[in-house]
Amino acid sequence: MSKKQRTAESTIENRVYLFRELAAAFIAREGGLLASAEAADRERARAGLAELARVSCLVADLEDASPDELAKAIVGE
Repeated sequence: MSKKQRTAESTIENRVYLFRELAAAFIAREGGLLASAEAADRERARAGLAELARVSCLVADLEDASPDELAKAIVGE
């Protein structure tokens, strides 16, 4: 396996790990929103999980970035 392939696999593993941990914390705190009778609540919960997935990818992909660079990437600067 090439170094590039190992790096890609490592990045994917990091994305999955980060999302799993962040999503578990989100669900522990706000999981009721996913089962809410209100469509707006369910949509908000799904949007929150989608944002956690996006941030997980950014953190994994920018592992060599400074905290300031990462913060700017997260807020879209």
